[in-house]
This record gives sequence, C-alpha cells and structure tokens, in this order.
Amino acid sequence: MLQVGTTLEDRYRIDAYLGAGASGTVWRATELVHGEPVADVAVKECSTTLRTAEVRALARICHPNLIGYRTVVEADGGTYIVTELADGGDLSGALKDHPEGLPHEQVECALRGVASALSHLHEMGCVHGDVKPSNLLSCGQAVKLGDLGSAVFITGLSNKEIQLKTLAYAAPERFTGEVGPAADLYSLGIVAFELMCGHRPFQGSDQEVIQGHLVGELPSLEGWPTHLASIARACTQKSPQSRWSALRVLAELEPVPARELLPHLIRAKPPKASTPVQRVPASRAGLELAVRRFVAKHPSDWS
Repeated sequence: MLQVGTTLEDRYRIDAYLGAGASGTVWRATELVHGEPVADVAVKECSTTLRTAEVRALARICHPNLIGYRTVVEADGGTYIVTELADGGDLSGALKDHPEGLPHEQVECALRGVASALSHLHEMGCVHGDVKPSNLLSCGQAVKLGDLGSAVFITGLSNKEIQLKTLAYAAPERFTGEVGPAADLYSLGIVAFELMCGHRPFQGSDQEVIQGHLVGELPSLEGWPTHLASIARACTQKSPQSRWSALRVLAELEPVPARELLPHLIRAKPPKASTPVQRVPASRAGLELAVRRFVAKHPSDWS
C-alpha cells in the first residue's frame, strides 16, 4: 500500500490519502519534472481484479465530462492509474453540507455534465455501471464522472461478467444480471432525486431497497422544477425501454428550443411600422437567434 511521501517512478509524489472507492484507494499526488512540482494529480491504487477493466476503459475514452486519464504506473507489484485531480471534491460531500438537497442550478449543472459523459460512453458501446454522487466530481465549474473501474464494453461480454457495485442506485434489470445504457440512466434518475431532496427515494434494509427498485414508486416530486421532475420520472421507469436516453436528458436541460417558442411568436404583437422586420434565416441556428432577439425586444409579450 502507498504511503505519504512515496514517489512513483521519480515522478508522482504521494501527498495525502483521499479515500477508497469500489475499484481501489485514491491518493492526492504532485507530478514532478526534474524534481519540481508541475501539477496536482490523483493516483489510484487499483485492486488486481478491477485494474485491467479500468485501464482498458480509461485508455480508450476521453471526454470533457470524464475525469482525465494521464498514465498507468506499475511499481512494487502494484498498478496505479494517474488521473486529473478533482479539486472540488465529490457530490456526496456536497450533500453532507446541504442535507435538504442542492440548489437547483447546481443539480442542473451536475445532470448536464453526467448526461454528456454518459452519452459519449454509450456511443462507444460502454456502460459506466456505477453512477452515484461519490463518483460525480467537481472540477472547477464542471462536474465530471469518475471511477471507470466498473465500466464495461458491452460487445462480447456476458451478463454474468458484469458486477453490481452499489445497490442504492441499481436499475431493476441489474438484479437479473442484465445491463445496458438504460441502467446508467436509471442510476442518474436516482441521483437526480437525491441531489434535489438530500436523500435517496428507496431506503432501509437491502431487501427493502431492492423491493423499491423493482416495484416502488418515486415519492412526490411536488415543488420540483418541471424539467428536473420529468428527468427523474423518465429515467427511473422500471422498463429499460421506457427510459430516456442520455441525449434526451441533455435536451431537457437545454434552453427552450425555437420550435416551442413559435406559438408565442404567433400570438405576440407585431413590430411597429417604423421597426424594420428581419428575415428569419433558414437554418435552425439562425431561427433560434432570431427568436432570442425577438423575445429580448418584446419582453412584455411573454408574460
């Protein structure tokens, strides 16, 4: 096991213990070049059973909302993965500071970042398999998805080879050994509920939690912003086929699209005769720009 003060390959100096995840212990370290510090990084000391999967996943995947992979170091019989350091901690820590739930804007930022990361993973035929607040990491203004130790590439993999890590966020189909992208979305829906309310929807003994996932209903979402409530409900459908995709979640978190604004434009007052009427560009981007300009000029027509 690593200790504070250890230096791997004369390049990564271990500074502090950060914690332990499903796939290994994590340390804060300083990257050294010619003995001089150049960057803060995270070093994960991986278990022998999971390190191959995580190394393979990290080596193939790169995305702004995934924790950045740097290199793999093998020393003293161990394998260590070096990644970027999440300087803001994880969202499980943020929930401890906000037991009643995080501010809506922070929830939106987290869901947007994780949905973007999941969309990329799923496009590559990969399932993360362990979406939960402790794996959602704050890096500056962004929220990134970390710990790919549970990630699997679906092609050529049997259901029996896929390990269930965290019961509290597990999709119903996980209990029958099935897994797919929709399982990640179910976990995201449970996470959305927890970030908003400060607690998970299904609690109690392991059997009670499993029963909740299989047949339970989400508690009331009254008072939630409509789009966040829609995401939680749609992602936690019991049937995988009924859940939203990561792209659909992203669409729900985007500003109102131009096509939804058009009925308001029809009812709005026409511009004064002295105001030149702009031609609406044919492209979608141009249409959305024209709509935004119209709304800015006629705010009273939208009340």
